[in-house]
Amino acid sequence: MGNRSRTRVFSPQKHRRSNAVDGRYNRFMTPSTTRTWANDHDRLDEIRRRTHFAIAAKIDADPALLDLPQRNIQRWAKLWGYLHPAYAEWLGILERPWPEVRQLLVADDENSKRLRQSTPFVGVLSPWERRTIHESVPA
Repeated sequence: MGNRSRTRVFSPQKHRRSNAVDGRYNRFMTPSTTRTWANDHDRLDEIRRRTHFAIAAKIDADPALLDLPQRNIQRWAKLWGYLHPAYAEWLGILERPWPEVRQLLVADDENSKRLRQSTPFVGVLSPWERRTIHESVPA
């Protein structure tokens, strides 16, 4: 039959990592099989909520990460030539003590949902952590 080369097929199920990122985020990323969404926006709100729970946990573990959103806002303002009102609001929030900022990140009220839609916390989570959170929220 000759010398055939074997083609390997990547199986995401076989190579998928555990939902527990460093053991810290498991309760936020456990898929809910019974949840149904009234619309796609509600699902996106849940993804953002879980994402910000994970962000808060990482900043709890490493408070130096709290500098990142401020640097992002400054970089974006320089790039755009102006400071977007949503990020001006975030700059004011980021001057507060961490427990107050944390509460805004994870609260389940309309103001927190609105703030999470324009988050400056880009870069706190790795692409893998973000993808894991997205996959944990059923469609």
